[in-house]
Amino acid sequence: MFVDTAIFHFLEVLVYILRRITWNYISFTVKLYI
Repeated sequence: MFVDTAIFHFLEVLVYILRRITWNYISFTVKLYI
C-alpha cells in the first residue's frame, strides 16, 4: 500500500516536471519564430 502511494506520488511529480519542460520548450520555440 505504501509503495503504491509512493509510486503514484513519484509519477505525479514526474508529469509535473515534464509539463514544465514542455511548456518552457514551447514558449521558447514560439519566441524564436516570432
